[in-house]
Amino acid sequence: MEFNASRRLQSVGEKYLAIQQANINQLKKAGIEVLNLGRGNPDLPTFMPVVQAAKTALDNKANHVTRHMAVNRL
Repeated sequence: MEFNASRRLQSVGEKYLAIQQANINQLKKAGIEVLNLGRGNPDLPTFMPVVQAAKTALDNKANHVTRHMAVNRL
């Protein structure tokens, strides 16, 4: 399978991630906690409190809102 990068991705350049990592390191040095959502740990199970919170949110009918239903709630 051949991967064709989008124009946007091509315009980012190779050092984009290195620059972002440098920014993250600066924030951490300044004492700011940085939560990395870039990758997970597929070899580890999801923590049960996270699974339970997701199930609770999925069971809540208030979260089953379509676009036309949401407009009236705003």
